[in-house]
Amino acid sequence: MTYPSAMKLAVALAVVVIVSTACSSGAEGPPAGDPTLEGVIVAIDSAAIDEVTSFTLKDGGDTYEIYIADDVEYGFPLGHMQEHLQGAEPVKVETETRDGKLYALTIEDV
Repeated sequence: MTYPSAMKLAVALAVVVIVSTACSSGAEGPPAGDPTLEGVIVAIDSAAIDEVTSFTLKDGGDTYEIYIADDVEYGFPLGHMQEHLQGAEPVKVETETRDGKLYALTIEDV
C-alpha cells in the first residue's frame, strides 16, 4: 500500500512529536531574572527520607529540577518535603545556578 506524500509527512511529524515528548524530562533550565521560585513539589529524589539529593518544583506552567546543596543548612529535616509532596503544599525556594544546575539556597513553607 502506498501513501500520498502529505500523509507520509504527517506520520513522520507525529512520530517526531511523540518521540521528543517521550524523551523530554519536562524540566526547564534556570529561571530568568528572579532566582526565587514558588510552587509545589512534584517529585523528590532521595536515597532515604532525610537524604534528599534533588526535587522537582512546578512553578506555574514550568518545572525545575532543584538540587540540594551540601554547604547549606536548610533549618529543617529534608524529609519534611515529603509532606509538601503528598499534600501539594507550596514552598518558596531561593535558587542559585552552579555548574549549570539549579541549587536551593533556602526552602520555606508558604
